[in-house]
Amino acid sequence: MAGDIVLAFDIYGTLLSFETVIHELERCFGNDQARARTVSQTWRRYQLEYTWRLNSMGRYLSFWDVTKNALLHALDDTGSSLESNEIEHLMATYNSLSPFPDVEEALDRLADLPQITPVIFSNGTLDMVSNCVDHSTLSRHKALFKDTISADEVGQYKPAPAVYKHLAERVGKTESGLKEIWLGVYYFASHRYLWPLFKTRLIPIVLLSAFIYVLLFLFAYLPQVAFLSIFQGVGAWVNGAFLVLGEGAAIVAALFEAFFVDETLVDIFDSVLVSEGHGELVTMSRVLYPQGDDVVKRLGKPTKSAVYAPFSLRQIVEFVVLLPLNFIPVAGTPMFLVLTGYRAGPFHHWRYFQLLDLSKPQRKERVRRRQLQYTTWVSTLSP
Repeated sequence: MAGDIVLAFDIYGTLLSFETVIHELERCFGNDQARARTVSQTWRRYQLEYTWRLNSMGRYLSFWDVTKNALLHALDDTGSSLESNEIEHLMATYNSLSPFPDVEEALDRLADLPQITPVIFSNGTLDMVSNCVDHSTLSRHKALFKDTISADEVGQYKPAPAVYKHLAERVGKTESGLKEIWLGVYYFASHRYLWPLFKTRLIPIVLLSAFIYVLLFLFAYLPQVAFLSIFQGVGAWVNGAFLVLGEGAAIVAALFEAFFVDETLVDIFDSVLVSEGHGELVTMSRVLYPQGDDVVKRLGKPTKSAVYAPFSLRQIVEFVVLLPLNFIPVAGTPMFLVLTGYRAGPFHHWRYFQLLDLSKPQRKERVRRRQLQYTTWVSTLSP
């Protein structure tokens, strides 16, 4: 594509607002605004939930069918009823949504930036997206979008990796050229709304962890190096350090993480999801207050159990049992890191699985498909 930077726009909820649907629902419900908004929000929530569930089950229905099924579910869930002609009218309304107030100005500015190539990247079918553009004021910006890329062409929905791979191929970018969404420490440091969370909970834990490690290195490191040197010689200095780090990690996990840090990690995880435009997913298990400048302050109380990673006595016991692997020269420490990574990796997606409401077999299947990534990621961070 012409521009050096490809800017992919989702269309529903990003370029186009659902206010038109809400107004039509108000008309259907005799100007009952509260009911109209409740049905609209529930409709959108089920629409997204259906796409996630279909992905997890390895099935596919067109986004039009998903949208209609979600509407019927929302009506049933809220105790509302509409005639079949009203339902068809609402579906037709979904094809003529209006842009958010600031969208057109932003698109006008993009038109003056030749280095940026805008494309539409949507779960909607090509017909749905085309109708939305043609029947709204986005039509005057039609030439700006160099391509329309639909998840329908893949037969999966966002955030399935195959959908993003398809996007990369269509815009002429390699997969390695796609910017990572999760940038770890850099992401945390560059998003100020996360800093108060670090200050209130994580800093005390970091200080306590540092205290534990200082004690271990002062009083346990040299004795363990002396013992390991019998078997490993000079390598005992390196493996001894890994052994002490592993012991410290086990102590910190047993004493602090599960009881003091988990709530903060949930808030961080949910805040990032909301900031990245996945607020509907978060609303599956907690209250999310209306739009505000501070993402963290929008997070309300959980409506369901909110756990980042469940406390696992079995994992701690396994961790301690595997520590003696460090006694084995050369190969012992890598074996320890790989085995602990194999067990610990999937726990870091427990919150994500919880939000998707996956069953145990579905979680196992997700983990099975990505076991290598989980293992290598955590192994590089361990101990």
